[in-house]
Amino acid sequence: MIKRLKIKFNYNIRLNKYNYLLIFFWWLFLILTIRLFYLQIIKYNEYNNLLFSQHYSISNLEPVRWNIYLQDKNGGKISLTENINLYTLYADPYIIWDNKKASKLLMPVLYNHFCERYKLDRVDKFTCIKNVEKFAKVKLIKQKEKTWTWDLLNTSLTENTDLSYITTWILQNTIEAKLQELLKKSYITKAYLWFFSDKKIIDSLKKAWLSALTIQNDNYIYVNLDKINNLDRYITVLYNILSKVDDKYSKKYLIKILNKRPRRYVKIADYVNPIWIDKIKKLKKEYKWEKNKQIPLLHWIWFQKHPFRYYPYNSFLSHVLWYINGSNGVWWIEEYYNNILKWKEGKIVWMNTPWIWTIWSNSVKTQQAQDGANIYLTIDYSLQKQVENIIKKAYYQFQADNVSVVIMNPFNGQIKSLAWYPNFNPNSWEQIYKIQPLNKKYNYLITWSMANTYYDIPILVEKKWTLVNATLADRFDSNLKKYIFKNLLWPRTFVNQIISEPYEPWSIFKVITEAIAIDSKNISLYDYYTDKWKIKVWPYTIKNVVRQCNGYNTFLHALERSCNVWMVKIIMKVWKDIYYNYLTQLWFGKRTWIQLAWEKPWVISALEHFSKARFYNNSFWQWILVTPMQMAVSYSAVVNWWFLLKPTIVKKIVKKDGVVKFGKYIISKVFDSVISKDMIYALYSTIYNWDLLPLAIKNYTLWWKTWTSQLSFKWKYQRWNGWTNGSFVWIVTADNLKYVIAVKVSRPRQCQWWICTAWKIFKDIAKYIIEYDGIKK
Repeated sequence: MIKRLKIKFNYNIRLNKYNYLLIFFWWLFLILTIRLFYLQIIKYNEYNNLLFSQHYSISNLEPVRWNIYLQDKNGGKISLTENINLYTLYADPYIIWDNKKASKLLMPVLYNHFCERYKLDRVDKFTCIKNVEKFAKVKLIKQKEKTWTWDLLNTSLTENTDLSYITTWILQNTIEAKLQELLKKSYITKAYLWFFSDKKIIDSLKKAWLSALTIQNDNYIYVNLDKINNLDRYITVLYNILSKVDDKYSKKYLIKILNKRPRRYVKIADYVNPIWIDKIKKLKKEYKWEKNKQIPLLHWIWFQKHPFRYYPYNSFLSHVLWYINGSNGVWWIEEYYNNILKWKEGKIVWMNTPWIWTIWSNSVKTQQAQDGANIYLTIDYSLQKQVENIIKKAYYQFQADNVSVVIMNPFNGQIKSLAWYPNFNPNSWEQIYKIQPLNKKYNYLITWSMANTYYDIPILVEKKWTLVNATLADRFDSNLKKYIFKNLLWPRTFVNQIISEPYEPWSIFKVITEAIAIDSKNISLYDYYTDKWKIKVWPYTIKNVVRQCNGYNTFLHALERSCNVWMVKIIMKVWKDIYYNYLTQLWFGKRTWIQLAWEKPWVISALEHFSKARFYNNSFWQWILVTPMQMAVSYSAVVNWWFLLKPTIVKKIVKKDGVVKFGKYIISKVFDSVISKDMIYALYSTIYNWDLLPLAIKNYTLWWKTWTSQLSFKWKYQRWNGWTNGSFVWIVTADNLKYVIAVKVSRPRQCQWWICTAWKIFKDIAKYIIEYDGIKK
């Protein structure tokens, strides 16, 4: 018999106060251990970064932006850019103890800033007065006619405004009075709350009936502190609404921004020239201490430096250069080579190690900024200057939308001149936004403009107290007051249309079509065909322009007379896909890769989108878009034995570690060299067999192909003045070939034909080139 073993446990363990205390500390130690494990192991990276961020700072070192140069005929260096510093002038009214005396001392310097040299430019009286008006927020000019302000820029006036009654004494007193107001001790009465995109929050704030609250532009919330009667109630209402949006809207935060506080750090002037800053520095030294005053009178006047890109030649080459100060360089060559010009920023890293056992508790590391490189352009300074003067004169003479010129060396691809007018001054680009009332001088814009097309010169009308673009009906409404931009094109003036905006060149590209037909073994220059004046393609009829096209003639004769029916006869012999394949090989519909930002290729549409009628029209370059730069490159290939060259506007880039030179770069060779010879002869024959010799320069042999292209509007090609483009390509000269010159006159309103527009521009340019370059007869 097995005996059962009985074991008794005594659960009555007696715990005294020492045992309780021991258990408490054990539990506390366990909790701390777990907590430390969580912080030191699991959350190590987060808190370590937070700790070091409080002992770590970085200051950027800006590199010097380098410059862009031209070389003159003798190899001399001409700098197109400069790097300078302009300043913003600040003051602290809370500490300036005599605002009247400080204003009297500062007034002459500010007068110099507004009326002698604003930024870096000399100032005329009108600009001086407008600067003072803008600073003092007063009207000094008695305007007889209503004018408008566009954006934040100055209003414009009629040209004959009398300003003699506004004296220097008036201007100086206006400046001094405004300075006294700015330097006077005061309190901030308007607080910016926040930008809210959520309409529900805006509606909640509106329903709260907070009288001091203002909502600007639907989303920006401000509080007028003078209108708050009960601050505690106001804060409570705002807290109840905004705390649901973001935790930062605590009552403590709202009290901070809604309490009145002294106005500090008042901005007095922008873009102050270093000359005037030096004068203020001298004033600060002269009035350093005064009797019974512990703080100098002008001690709390200080300045902030801003790097500034300056163009000493103003509007010269503005459509090749241009850089706006700020975080990003923009437009044309300044943007294309932004990284090379700016290069690499440096930085100073300061670190104070938080760990007390580290031997080196403080360290400073400096990474020096790396300067950029200088860029030398292929542009010929004297030639560019002359071309800009010629097209400026032509622009006003022909009343055109714009005038452009490209001069290219066909044997190395170098661009010798790239000019477009109207241009602008990049040092004061904001002038482009000035407007003026439409007067009788510009009435032609109403009848010769097209609404809602890229050819259009903007006309503005007043509707509901704002200025808007006029519709076609608005233009002819005599009851509407109309306005135009002083430069007519407004911000389109900034655009380099030579590389970014297309047009239909028409007959100047018949040379290309004929070359395609010859190279594909479909015709020769001396093959005959019969021209019956017109040809019908589906519902469309294609006609010639000149009667000499009629009859039994050679294809050379047809090229000389620029016959449209002849082009259709040619294209009928060339398959569609072969024709467009040639165009692709000739780089149409692609960028030329000129070293300028914002070039556009204007892609040729896919073959399947073309009807037969459109294909035939494409043969003489209707409905095909091309830029003037592409036109210059293709004609350079014609005379360069069909070697298609990449155009270049940069001769070399000079770095600290060496020089990068840009030589000739051949993209492709499309046709046989014999065809180049044929086309050169055809261009020569065009002049001497079509009674155009009187237009040439005496004793010099020139080649050219030119025509007048009509503009399409409302699905119909228009006619007469203001509805054409004058397109020209010239080769100077046949005996000493150096230049291909492409000229385009957009919408001339004094004459519609090439012979009275673009030809005159070319003749002036060609005469100058022959004399300047010493081309022999």
